Amino acid sequence: MKDGRSFYFYFGAPAILFIALILFYKILPETRQQILVGYLILHYLLLLFWKRILDHPRPVPPPLEKMGQKPPGPLRQLALHEYDYIQETMAQAMDDRHTMVNYFLLATGVVMAAISAIFSDEGMRWSSYKNEIASAICIIFNFIAWIYFMNIIRLRQAWCESAAAMNRIKQFFLFNFGLLEDDARSPFRWHSKNTPPAARTGTLYYLAMALISFISSVALAATSVLSLPAEFLVTRAWVPALFFLYHFLFQGAAYHVLLRNHDAAP
Repeated sequence: MKDGRSFYFYFGAPAILFIALILFYKILPETRQQILVGYLILHYLLLLFWKRILDHPRPVPPPLEKMGQKPPGPLRQLALHEYDYIQETMAQAMDDRHTMVNYFLLATGVVMAAISAIFSDEGMRWSSYKNEIASAICIIFNFIAWIYFMNIIRLRQAWCESAAAMNRIKQFFLFNFGLLEDDARSPFRWHSKNTPPAARTGTLYYLAMALISFISSVALAATSVLSLPAEFLVTRAWVPALFFLYHFLFQGAAYHVLLRNHDAAP
């Protein structure tokens, strides 16, 4: 499944965009999906730039070496203070994730209210530009949703980096007391070998990503619907469904690809 997501990100998504480019520019230009296809191509290129230029895998720390004596008291106190600081940063990452999701849902409500106002009798219902304005709002919202998505990725990376730092401190003390990390006598439930991987499905971060992906994919599909001429709303209903499916699957694949080098194992 993991390899399938990577394949979709690097090969499936660009192949679909290439087919969409030919389909909506050459074969079905009357569906007026050209701007939407161009937006998705540009976004894919920007995401590749972020992945290859700005996102670097976490460096592997050197192996632990046993001290000649038990760690002195000042070193133990310093390690405990750092452990507490790391614990606080992990809790902050969780709180920030919760706050971001709440703000995103608030933004979703604002966008829905704005679009409803545009199509209301008191708004721009009779305007010839109401579809274009609503489409622009949906595209802007989709772009903002990607920013939220990338923040969720970064918060998950920060959580895993903190977990790796905590595991390193636990390893140090266990090693100097003559215990292995997974020793039955170890008091720690979690260590580098059983800490959940960064891209694990079912975590709160993953569910937050899925929620953002679903709503942003609906916004993209709504843009497609608003761009379709009225006579094609029934016969070309597969077009917005295709955009929704592509976008939702692509964000799930991007979540895996962007996090696969950030597992918590030190």
